[in-house]
Amino acid sequence: MIRFLKLFTLVVFCLKLMAFQASSTDSISSPFVISESDSILLDSLNDLSYDLTFYDLDSALIIIEEYISISKKNNNYKIADGITNKGYIHLQLGNHKTALNCFFSVLKLGENNSDSTQISESYNDIAMVYMESQQYEKALNYYEKSLKISRSQNDFKNISFTLNNYGLVFLYLSDYDKAIEVFYEALELKKNSLETETDSDERYYLQIDIAMLESNLGLVFKEKKQYKKAISITEEAAKIFKKLEMNFYLIQNYYNLSELNLLQNNLFVAKKYGDLSLELIEDDQLLDLKSNSLEVLAKVYEKLNQNEKALDFLENSQLLNDSVNREENKTAVAEAEIKYEYDKKLVRDSLVNLQKQRVFDASLAVKNAELKSQSKITNGIVLILFLIVVFSILIWIRYQKNQQEKEVIQDQKKVMDDAYEELESNKKQIEQKNKEIIDSIYYARYIQRALYPDEDLIKDYFKDYVIFNFPKDIVGGDFHWFKSFGDKAVAIAADCTGHGVPGGFITVLGNLFIESSTGDKPLSPNQILSDINNELVTVLKQDEKDAIQDGMDLAICLIDKKERKLVFSGSRNGIYIINKKGELKEIKGDYTPVGGFYSKKEKFKRRDYELHEIKLKKDEWVFMYSDGYYDQFGGPKNKSMGSTRFKEMLSNAVKENKLKTSHFKEGFFNWMGDNEQIDDVLVMGFNL
Repeated sequence: MIRFLKLFTLVVFCLKLMAFQASSTDSISSPFVISESDSILLDSLNDLSYDLTFYDLDSALIIIEEYISISKKNNNYKIADGITNKGYIHLQLGNHKTALNCFFSVLKLGENNSDSTQISESYNDIAMVYMESQQYEKALNYYEKSLKISRSQNDFKNISFTLNNYGLVFLYLSDYDKAIEVFYEALELKKNSLETETDSDERYYLQIDIAMLESNLGLVFKEKKQYKKAISITEEAAKIFKKLEMNFYLIQNYYNLSELNLLQNNLFVAKKYGDLSLELIEDDQLLDLKSNSLEVLAKVYEKLNQNEKALDFLENSQLLNDSVNREENKTAVAEAEIKYEYDKKLVRDSLVNLQKQRVFDASLAVKNAELKSQSKITNGIVLILFLIVVFSILIWIRYQKNQQEKEVIQDQKKVMDDAYEELESNKKQIEQKNKEIIDSIYYARYIQRALYPDEDLIKDYFKDYVIFNFPKDIVGGDFHWFKSFGDKAVAIAADCTGHGVPGGFITVLGNLFIESSTGDKPLSPNQILSDINNELVTVLKQDEKDAIQDGMDLAICLIDKKERKLVFSGSRNGIYIINKKGELKEIKGDYTPVGGFYSKKEKFKRRDYELHEIKLKKDEWVFMYSDGYYDQFGGPKNKSMGSTRFKEMLSNAVKENKLKTSHFKEGFFNWMGDNEQIDDVLVMGFNL
């Protein structure tokens, strides 16, 4: 099955590459200024590098470097396309580290420009590298980040594309149930798009996507030994490939159907599909596929007790395997011989040309000597007169040029002085505007921090606690909330979509919605989550078309100090409970989001969340958190910390009693090193 998985991964990458080429060409209408000649050149380089990607990666890399160089010269928006294409080429070359550097550079450009679409696509590209390098947990993490943004924008095209990749990771991990769930969600989106799409090219690619997803599902059902389902959906894929006349993939599907029916003991059906597969294969093409089909037919005839035919087909299959190996060797030898003969010819031609040149030079020298001897006196007089005239002309030209250069320099000096004055004026205006904006953001931070809970109330309620809230920018998208009701209290840790000013706005809404929900009495955490979701959907009008799909990930705890009882509900965020020995227990939140698009079948305002009840033992710590701490890049290998290291850090902190804010801050900065902070950070812990 691994061979087929690699094939589908390659197809996914090719579709991504075609989408990139189309987007690069379509972006000509951007408002950035670029000369017409450079624009035409960039489009030509893009088309050429795309063509070369399929058979000459080294040449494609040279072309794309020139593309990036011209884009940088023009300070042009197309530089992101060039770096992305460079990343794809290095990915095909197996240079995973270089490909990652390219995609992270494009991610930074997207963040600087607040371009959420580019950020989402960069997360997708980063995940693809991790998938190729078999770092599946990281791949899942970045696909989820991409999906989170695409879902918030209702970008169904990118959602379906990402879901296909997401499903392949689960297929690699042998998590077949999750792979089926993801593939079916992607398949539904593709079929819905096909119903409304009118462009013929887009409909063609959508049908390919649908057939590929159905083929993937067939492989998953085969691994789960659900052969009837595998046969049914693989037949659907085969119908599409037959309609589109894509024989290579049709042969693969016929081969799979032959093998599946053999497993079901449907021998005559297995024979039919095996024969169809062989009919589509030309004699000198796809020898490995032909060998596989012959091998399946041999097994069919063996079960039909036609042993002579079975032996004949098996021998032909083995002969084809030998032929494939011999053909590869012959090709390599032929290429080496051609190169050797070509190099010999180059050397031989160079020697002949050198000999001819020497004869020509000798003849020319003799003729020149004769001419000089015959006209020595005449040439001397003519030369003296010629030099006098030339020097006179040169002196006059030089004088005129000096005068012109002097006037040009004076004009340029005036232009430079005027430009400098204008630049200084513009610089002062920009600095003033920047100061006003920064002052406004700092005041926004003051307002945001005013909404934080009073730490004296937290200190009075808990035996001990720790809060590390460190935003990426001046204002952040993470916040914590606390309110006590006698022996009971509600504690909340929230991670809003985005960071900076947009994330800050959502935190203000979140605080208001929580206050509105709780009022003067403690509610159950799942009710608070439902209330926040309803308020967010209503205020942002998220159930309307083209609405902003921002939301937040939350962990909510209702604590009863007297009974030492904790009730928890979470939306995409969980909690950790750690005892003095450092033993950690994780309670996960629901996958259902608060706010934003989740599924076409789900009502925006009808979302339920699971409730967990836990009895806390003495000296047990409870930790609530956002993903900013463990997503941070750093450490000795410049990788993200990951949830495993984060859990170890928390366990060690409890065991060693290093539970001050300063300890968490020091640990975070030691890990980050010289890297830039990538997200807001929130860690909140308490002990009854």
